[in-house]
Amino acid sequence: MRKGIIGFLVSILLFFSLTISFAQSPQITPLSRLYYELKALLEKPDVDLNKAIGEILQKYAPIVEPILPPGQYEEYSLGLSELDKGLKELGIWITRATVEIFNQEIVEGPFELNYDRETGQATGLVTKLKTGKYNVIVKVFGLFDNKDERIVAYGRKDGVEVIRDRISLANIPLNVIVGTGAVLVNALLDFQNSEFIPGEFTSIEPEDGQQDVLPTVTLKWDSLRSKMFDLYFGEEGNLELKELNYFDKQYTIEGLKPSTTYQWKIIAKNAFGQTESPVFSFRIGDAPTVPENPVPYDGARKIWIEPMLLWESQKAASFDVYIGKSATDLVLIGSTDEIGYELPKLDLGTTYFWKIIAKNAYGETEGPVWSFTTGDVPTKPILKEPLGEKLWLQPTIRWESEEAY
Repeated sequence: MRKGIIGFLVSILLFFSLTISFAQSPQITPLSRLYYELKALLEKPDVDLNKAIGEILQKYAPIVEPILPPGQYEEYSLGLSELDKGLKELGIWITRATVEIFNQEIVEGPFELNYDRETGQATGLVTKLKTGKYNVIVKVFGLFDNKDERIVAYGRKDGVEVIRDRISLANIPLNVIVGTGAVLVNALLDFQNSEFIPGEFTSIEPEDGQQDVLPTVTLKWDSLRSKMFDLYFGEEGNLELKELNYFDKQYTIEGLKPSTTYQWKIIAKNAFGQTESPVFSFRIGDAPTVPENPVPYDGARKIWIEPMLLWESQKAASFDVYIGKSATDLVLIGSTDEIGYELPKLDLGTTYFWKIIAKNAYGETEGPVWSFTTGDVPTKPILKEPLGEKLWLQPTIRWESEEAY
């Protein structure tokens, strides 16, 4: 069953990859988000694909159909007929070309241009560009013996100026590369263009080493020329991958534990490579100490029916007061920011159980369950002395009555 779902998912990815290659823009589009979220599912072998795919498709339902570029692209053509003729003599058939456009601040692409042998043109969509000068790399791919696709030609031109949102591909010198695997060529090109990988990390929040951070935290960062990120997060010494190919530059995490140090790092990526951040850390603030020293003391008896409850707890901002006639059925009767709470009138001769939950911005701490018993009206006195009918003239009279003072 899972194999069938994976096959379906792969077919979706192939469809979206073709669409996204024609739909690059300066900002991440919803369509590209959909593509990378679907792609990430294939790298999670234990995920429930039925549920995950359903949630993703529901999330992106408004943009799944129709799938059309939102209008921030220009169609480009690259003439490859002469190159095609020369390569065919070597048994190489051009299939496509890619275009990468970049400078010290922006990296766009790679954009894919599909080759039409009848027209000799490789055509596709490239994002509209801001005014400025850019470096342009063109890679041409071809089939060797109709089976192995490799880079067959490569060209680069620097300082190409944008005119009316477009950049010219006409004068990019293409050098034929024959007999070299695409992996080796890409490694060489990536090395040559290493200055255009994502920049160093800035605008880090929380600051590295920050103390007393709230348990709901928004991680923030920036990296010049970055297109997507891998986020690692965990308790100190236990970093785990949290997000793969994440597009935003902030991430909110809730429910972190008080008095705990957390670590995180980011790997920023673009077409030329990746840059890994240092490991950052922060510490969540301390929750209140455990409530203690109760008044009435635990197990106290003959307590007034309108008692004042007292306790102690450090670092607390407020307290919830629970009370009941059963240790397992306590009811919240009020909250206070003081270390005392005056109870309403209680029943006579009844055992009550109570506890305090101390709270602050970093968490809450539950105290133990204590008990006390209220006093009762005296029982009917029972005569103990004298007994019988004959008494002394000055007898001593003694009696007993429970709960009497």
